[in-house]
Amino acid sequence: MWAPLSERRLWHRGPLVVVLVLLAVGCSGSDETAGPADVATVLATTAEAMAEVGTVAFTIERTGAAVFLDEGGSLVFNQAKGRFSSEGAAVDAVLRVTALGIETQMGAVSV
Repeated sequence: MWAPLSERRLWHRGPLVVVLVLLAVGCSGSDETAGPADVATVLATTAEAMAEVGTVAFTIERTGAAVFLDEGGSLVFNQAKGRFSSEGAAVDAVLRVTALGIETQMGAVSV
């Protein structure tokens, strides 16, 4: 489970897995020029690709409008860098956030 960073959990495994799946599909190196795929095909293809992956490193950076992690609007997401391991479904990440105008980093671990 994620270590609680506040009263409300900021991260859940479901959204992280979706992001990793989208990264795997978006980063696949195919020379084929095909039209848009339907959602079921993308998910099936991604699931097959992710089944073969042991570890994935990821970076998520926010651009554009601020994304608040709390209801009060005092914690702004800037960046996340981390790793996902399918062996035991472990995740670790370092989040770069701006809290009350001060940029800082937070660590998150799921084992």
